[in-house]
Amino acid sequence: MKIYKNKIKENWIIDRLIQEWDSEYPEFNTKNSKKADIIWIIAPWLWKSVSKKDLKSKKVMCSIYHIDKEKFDEIQLLEFQQRDKYVDKYHVISKKTEQQIKNLTDKPIFIKPFWINQNIFYQLENKELIRNKYNIDSSNFVIASFQRDTEGSDLISPKLSKGPDRLVQVIEHFVKNESNITVLLAGKRRNFIIN
Repeated sequence: MKIYKNKIKENWIIDRLIQEWDSEYPEFNTKNSKKADIIWIIAPWLWKSVSKKDLKSKKVMCSIYHIDKEKFDEIQLLEFQQRDKYVDKYHVISKKTEQQIKNLTDKPIFIKPFWINQNIFYQLENKELIRNKYNIDSSNFVIASFQRDTEGSDLISPKLSKGPDRLVQVIEHFVKNESNITVLLAGKRRNFIIN
């Protein structure tokens, strides 16, 4: 069995998941959708990059990570319905997304959270080493956020589905109640929080 995954190339979490999947399961991978038994639409916003002929002739699984209710307008609904014509089964990473999808399709849905690569994400035994590496005083209370908080359309508006407004409230609370605060932001599109 060979699986083709549509490409994203955004230097984002989906790229990492594709890389880890390919490394862990090389025997199932193909870079040619025509040679695939299954097409995995792992980046649903780029589903049109796969030929309709291949989508019609293969089994198709589509991952949906969340539906942002504030952005899910008639255009988004139409896009979902067009893609749904080709999808045989949906993969979601949470019960909340499963409930959202159930209202849009009669296709089977399965829940499977993504894995955690424990070679990259692990408990730090000596936190002082990391504090020293990044010059963070040992007495500072650290708040960290590792996601996009700003809409890509204007690089100003908050990406509310990620909760940056809530993060600002948390930071403001700790600034009022703690004397030494360090806020760590990683990743792209952090404009809203920084501003």
